[in-house]
Amino acid sequence: MGVRCIKGRGEAEATCAQLNAQGLVDAVISQDSDCFAYGARRVYRNFSVSNAAGGGAMQGSVDCYDAQQMFAAIGFGRNKMVALAMLCGCDYGVGACGSSINTVVSFLHTISDNEIIPRLISWVSDTQRYEELARWCNAPGRCDRCGHVGRTHVRNGCPVCATHKGCNDLGHKLVF
Repeated sequence: MGVRCIKGRGEAEATCAQLNAQGLVDAVISQDSDCFAYGARRVYRNFSVSNAAGGGAMQGSVDCYDAQQMFAAIGFGRNKMVALAMLCGCDYGVGACGSSINTVVSFLHTISDNEIIPRLISWVSDTQRYEELARWCNAPGRCDRCGHVGRTHVRNGCPVCATHKGCNDLGHKLVF
């Protein structure tokens, strides 16, 4: 057919994301959001093409996600996307101590994009700090949303959990 093909060394999303990051392709078609951690600039999700009622005309639909717009909206950069995948889990790892996405996102908002990877590396080299973090994550009665101790919420709301019902411990603060 004369179609050029390449064979990636690892996961397909990583190869496609690098092609997109280098401007060789317009976007990555994938259901996986880890494309952004791999460096994709634009991802097409829910991509479909169909024959409209058998009449020969083709119809399609796609959701387009732009990394710059998404990162600006959530206050993240690529390093935080990598950290999110490492801490919450991804296709190749279960994540760190079963951390919920809300806990991880709350933590990521406390540190700059440039500082996050060195911080994660320091946890591995500082075994005492890593063990403290593991105990903290695995403590019973920890809030699934933001990680503070306690699961009871009150009417006033919780700025850490970002919910309409807050926790009773109004003085809590994520410390990593």
